[in-house]
Amino acid sequence: MADERVQLVRLRERPFPRFHVLVITAAAVLVWIFTLPPATAAPLKTTSTGAQKTAVTAQSQVTPLVQLAPQFCGQTVNIMPLGNSITRGYGTGPDPDSANFNYGFRYYLFNSLTSAGYNFDFVGTLNSGSQSSLNFDYDHEGHGGFRADQLAPAMAGYLSSAQPDVILLHIGTNDVAQRNDANYAADVADVADILDAIDTYDSEAIVVLAQIIDQDRNDGRYQPNAVATYNSLLVTMAQNRINNGDKLVLVDMYNALDYADNGDMEHDETYLPNDWLHPTDSGYQKMATVWQTALAGLWQPCVVHLPIIQNP
Repeated sequence: MADERVQLVRLRERPFPRFHVLVITAAAVLVWIFTLPPATAAPLKTTSTGAQKTAVTAQSQVTPLVQLAPQFCGQTVNIMPLGNSITRGYGTGPDPDSANFNYGFRYYLFNSLTSAGYNFDFVGTLNSGSQSSLNFDYDHEGHGGFRADQLAPAMAGYLSSAQPDVILLHIGTNDVAQRNDANYAADVADVADILDAIDTYDSEAIVVLAQIIDQDRNDGRYQPNAVATYNSLLVTMAQNRINNGDKLVLVDMYNALDYADNGDMEHDETYLPNDWLHPTDSGYQKMATVWQTALAGLWQPCVVHLPIIQNP
């Protein structure tokens, strides 16, 4: 009887093998993982609940950071390039005046996003660049010659048809060029109408709004400080909306281009004569970089966090 008690004490004092600890810990983790409720896939478009939207300030200074919702992880994000002939890409391709050949910043942005591994789709009711010999997504919403007041009333139809999640808006070039009374506040109010239409469509859609590029400063039709004044008013309007919770990101296209002689606004006259409003191919590449930087700031990679099992 005494011998049995001694053996029992020895069994109790024997340390539990470390291998058994590892096996039990791993098994517990696996049980925990497989008993979690399955995640349900959320749709890309969500109905607004009226909750306060996340605000963002200009040039990636974010308080807090505007980002696409988690349900975009692993799904395609619809991006609408929106504006006028600059969005279409006027002045690029074998025939710079033809939409069938125009590609502009869209080609360069498509390549950079694709190379970075983003899952996206350019969307819009227009299709330009298919005869450029370049392989990219041709869809967009860049209407040649349009001002903001022409774009605003048609937005409901464009948005309903294309269903964008992110909108890249560059508008105001024709507004400023055609105005002779310097009432740029009226043009900015038209841009606000476009933003109102987007909020009506989906208040959670993110708009990347550009301070527009300048005109060709070496052209006789150049309007000194006109675009700069328009952009200043545009920023004020946008910042007020941001302060009220609008999902809006401001980017600076104005200072991205080179306006010096033979810079990003001066076309070869044998290729595109008499133009003073559209960038050259190098200018479009710089615009694509600005868009890319903004998109990278609001569109974070999908990260899956797995439990870590440490050796006891």
